[in-house]
Amino acid sequence: MMARATQRTLGRAIVLMAAAALALPALSATSRGQRSRSSEGGASLTREQAREQILENIKQRRRDAETARLQAARRAPTHTGVTEQQRRTALERALSRRERVPARVTPGLRRVIDAVGSGTLLAAKSPQASASSFVDGQRVRVSLLVVPAQAADLERRIDEAGGSVLSRRGPVVEAWVPAPAFDALLEEGAVRTAGLARPMRLRRSVPMGLAGEPQAATGAVVTEGVPISGADDWQDYDTRAIGLARQAPVRIAVLDLAFGGYQARVGDGELPSDVSASDFAALWDIEGCQSGETPPCIVDGTALAEIVADMSPEVSLHLVAVDPSDFNSVADAIDYLIAQQIRIAVSGLTWSPGFFGDGFGNGPISTEISRALGAGVTWINDVGDADFLSLLLLDFVPAVSGHWTGSFVDDFDADGYMDVWFSDDDPAIDGWLNEFCLGADDRMFLDLVWDDWVDANSDGVPNSGQNYTIDIWREEAGELFIEVTSFTCCDTGDPFCDPDDFNAQCGDEGDYPWDLLDFANLGTGQACYWLSIFFGEGTPAEDRFHLYWNADSDAAFGTISPDFVPPRSVPEGNRMIPADTPGVVSVGASDLFDDVETFSGRGLADEGAPALCAPARDVSIVTTDPIQGDFFLTSFGAAHVGGAIGLLMQKVKVLDASAALAVLEARARDITGTAPDETCGAGRLCMLTTGCPPSIPNVPPTP
Repeated sequence: MMARATQRTLGRAIVLMAAAALALPALSATSRGQRSRSSEGGASLTREQAREQILENIKQRRRDAETARLQAARRAPTHTGVTEQQRRTALERALSRRERVPARVTPGLRRVIDAVGSGTLLAAKSPQASASSFVDGQRVRVSLLVVPAQAADLERRIDEAGGSVLSRRGPVVEAWVPAPAFDALLEEGAVRTAGLARPMRLRRSVPMGLAGEPQAATGAVVTEGVPISGADDWQDYDTRAIGLARQAPVRIAVLDLAFGGYQARVGDGELPSDVSASDFAALWDIEGCQSGETPPCIVDGTALAEIVADMSPEVSLHLVAVDPSDFNSVADAIDYLIAQQIRIAVSGLTWSPGFFGDGFGNGPISTEISRALGAGVTWINDVGDADFLSLLLLDFVPAVSGHWTGSFVDDFDADGYMDVWFSDDDPAIDGWLNEFCLGADDRMFLDLVWDDWVDANSDGVPNSGQNYTIDIWREEAGELFIEVTSFTCCDTGDPFCDPDDFNAQCGDEGDYPWDLLDFANLGTGQACYWLSIFFGEGTPAEDRFHLYWNADSDAAFGTISPDFVPPRSVPEGNRMIPADTPGVVSVGASDLFDDVETFSGRGLADEGAPALCAPARDVSIVTTDPIQGDFFLTSFGAAHVGGAIGLLMQKVKVLDASAALAVLEARARDITGTAPDETCGAGRLCMLTTGCPPSIPNVPPTP
């Protein structure tokens, strides 16, 4: 921790500069089998010759891993592609090995089910909640995404098995389910995904006290973000004396799961005495505690509130507890912000694309937050955390993860397969394939989300009619075949079709623009495969995709084999909801030595996410987690930026939130050398025209 910076005189010029910030193609019907792919010289190969050429390419990649990663160095002359009959034959082989698209049971839930069934209880891994919050004897508390038409029957079967339904919100059923009966409940196909039901947050442990004892400031510990951003200079400048200060306090709300221990922080001066607290989470209280638990339970929001109060001590602070899995809780919180005329909302809540939206600004969360934006609320959120995104999708943080984004284009041969994964790929050869390799017992989890969020009933539940498929191909005996597929279709006259499968997008209530595919190498050595994206049904369009992949070992949880080779990926765009929502101010996470955290989400080019980055790691707060002790969150960066905006608005009455943000963006410190960019936006938070220090002085980085 570091002492408060010595007072420096700002002068009227800085205030005036802050005030000046106010000025501040149709598709072809030709199939891949009807049109051959031609070489640069115009020659055309037969289908058999082209397939042999592809297989030769594959062998060459394995001989030279570096060449394999450079697409330009591994091109063959031509490729005739996949005809409808060829794909049909491949599908028959793949589909004959499955009865239906299996429900995803998150690895975290599966381990708990197995542990309870065997009589051993695993400690909670990653959720930072006591195991008692989701295990009760032989019963496990689960959250089930279900087929809406089958929800009532599923609830009946849960009761008959000795379980109990706790709630049903749209297509989500939360219930206590006996571990021995769990797998049987999945057999009827009503369940699409199953995970543990409890509030989730990824808290990162961190050694504290890097710079000695905290400096008291009216009895409070002060985050290091105050001096390195120049907030202390602004706090010390008396703009009331020159008539520039805002008379009424700026109203800032902090939204998070809960605010455990907040009253103690009021008592010791870390939070203002007039702080207000409102709880919109039905399943836990303002402290984050469920029935039988002893407070404090969830302290995340209290930590954020501490940072906001450190940055802007004179604001009016409102603490708002929200259950992010409950759309009604989110909507009620938004109503509160609007009714209370909150000007700045600092949110520690993030959501994963898939169930909560398409990752391109569409979905129920984006709709609600847009409602707040329209009412004049400036919404500030962290840009996302790659590990937390995996945790939300899988209930655990896997060994490795990645992301790809792109658009579906099939105008080369209109065979249904996306032509290329990357712009420099050759659609005439293997641009439609994306190679990856799994070692023995390695498992890949794939989530494909696209921008077709259609919500005809305006109830947060989509009814997408665009049906995309993940096909995984493998070579065997000189032939390419589909090893596994997420394929479904809507034609009930086709024996392979089952519109009730999760991955079907038939325009029915509960059809999400989201395909899941979990796949493992059950062999004894390395096996290599190829991803492709197929458009099955609906009206084709240049839809945009996010593909999230996670990989882990079935044999050793939290590890991956040395034989694993990831698919080619694009880290840009892996930001979480609501950073994808137009108008949201998203913030990346940096440390006190001006390095952007590797897990901090990245935006897409030209979308303005993140706007800035700000310190998250190693900042001084009093709040500690009752299980972990010292911790930090990616949302600490958002709290610094929200507090900085509030401070500028408080000190300079002519500044609104957007003008204050413009000042911060203009003064931000470029710590990547490429600002503005997709990792740190305009740069690291700085409030001074003269610039801010590069990092904490005289303190060596943590090894």
